[in-house]
Amino acid sequence: MDQPADTHDVGSGTSQPSKAWLLPLLAFLFAAVLYIPSIEYGFTIDDPLVTDLNPQVSADDGGWWRCLDTTLYAGTPQAKKSGNLYRPALTLSLVMDYRLGDHRFQPARFHLTNILLYALCAAVASLVVSHLLRGRVKRAGLATWAVSMTFIAFPGHLESVCNVKHREEILALLFGLLAWREVLAHNGRMSWSLVVLTSFLFLCALASKESTILLLPCMVLWEWRQGVARPRRWAWAIGCLAATAIYLGMRYHALGALLSPSGTHHFYSPALDTVSRVSLASTTYLRFYVWDQLIGLQLNPFFSSPFVVSHTGPALALDAFALLSLMASAVGFLIWFWRTGSVFAFAGVFVIVNSAVTLHIVPMGTAGAFRLMFAPSFGMCLLLGGILVTRKQAWLGLALVPILVVYTAVTWTRMPIWSDNASVMSHAAKANPEDPLASFAAAQAYGVQGDDERRSSCYRAAFERFERFKDERARFDERWLFSYAFSMTEVAHSRIASAPSEALTLANRAIQLFLEVESLRGRDENPAVLGPMYVKAATLKEMGRKTEAIAACEEGLSIGPHRGLQAIRAELQEK
Repeated sequence: MDQPADTHDVGSGTSQPSKAWLLPLLAFLFAAVLYIPSIEYGFTIDDPLVTDLNPQVSADDGGWWRCLDTTLYAGTPQAKKSGNLYRPALTLSLVMDYRLGDHRFQPARFHLTNILLYALCAAVASLVVSHLLRGRVKRAGLATWAVSMTFIAFPGHLESVCNVKHREEILALLFGLLAWREVLAHNGRMSWSLVVLTSFLFLCALASKESTILLLPCMVLWEWRQGVARPRRWAWAIGCLAATAIYLGMRYHALGALLSPSGTHHFYSPALDTVSRVSLASTTYLRFYVWDQLIGLQLNPFFSSPFVVSHTGPALALDAFALLSLMASAVGFLIWFWRTGSVFAFAGVFVIVNSAVTLHIVPMGTAGAFRLMFAPSFGMCLLLGGILVTRKQAWLGLALVPILVVYTAVTWTRMPIWSDNASVMSHAAKANPEDPLASFAAAQAYGVQGDDERRSSCYRAAFERFERFKDERARFDERWLFSYAFSMTEVAHSRIASAPSEALTLANRAIQLFLEVESLRGRDENPAVLGPMYVKAATLKEMGRKTEAIAACEEGLSIGPHRGLQAIRAELQEK
């Protein structure tokens, strides 16, 4: 049980006010300095969908206010597929970056805002930790410093800070902690103006990302356990519930649904039942979110691939064991906290409750990403950093020093992974050697950069990985088939001169795969099929089969215009 260091009112906020802002200031500076290299990075992954391609952000006529009643990706190619994303606070922050940047999309300005928001979030986090620990544990000041530094250097935050779109995670936790800090600072003795302020901050957190709702039960649990009756003690909770109702009304107005509108893409088989889905996600949680992110530090920014864990079911015994382990941990931490009031038991409860979004009890459409652990990581760091420096054994506290050094070094050295798409996808492909989609995406990114050697290498890697799973056709949805066929086409093209027979076989296979994609999409034509058509014609030409090559050109041109096919046909007809 945590032993109190003194008996003063934890919420009074009267002890040494002149030094109260020293740690938050240091936390702000450390976070800003640590991530300042990312200011030179470009837009990666989904960033263009919330910047260049987003009409809500670039609307100069004031139309950006439509973000209040439209989805995040409204007006972009991703609008229907990700129609469950409602992030008005994120969009408004991006509009500010755009307008302050002379109505231009300057990546440096957007990244600078991310850095400053993260630094501010770190400062507020240190204030919340101070309120949680003060008077309840020994060496509370040192523990607050340890938790704050651990949170700032936590390598799992790279994705949220270095990716502009994932600013939503920072905003959600920032506003959520600001609301919580008001509750902690006044220990329930809040005026109505403070209740309104707290409720507004919580609404801003929800408007940044709906998963902030998971913070509310943790706040209520903490206050309930303190057991001190105060006038209007629960007015703030009622206000936050009212803010939640307002947010849900805004979301329903914008989306036409409280969760996911029809047509939203999901990473799960429709036939997968809830227990199997949560069991499968539990294995992913323990293996990647906890082990790799907290201990192994084997960061994989693209680990949402189906290769992480099968999302088609059924759940295996290992998955059931993972689910039971998480449930037992949740119950254990809850009982420990309720019986002792331990801050560290509460930290465990906080982690598991706020991790519910990763367990997909309600399938919102995201299979997995480290950014989903941004909020839960606050509890992880409270548990890790705090418990080490408050134990009686001095050597245990010293163990935090190498942890901080390693975390800082990993964060610093792996930050360049997020500098551009090619770096992100290449790292993802190495981190998960079975994943063909990361290699395929890396090939496309290198193509944009004009690096043909790496582009070809990545397409070969993607093709070889797809080939290993070609007999497991249940895996191949539209995206898989398209990527497989495209990679196959690229490999076939590279073998026209060296292995024409093999190139012709691959080209014919790719044509059939693209026809399957057409069928899945419900369309009568697919321009991508012209790629293997061209390879087929070029290979037949290389093999001296003139008539067949011309016929292949005619077949391809009947689908759509293609300069390569036209050139081959003209050359052969002249001969």
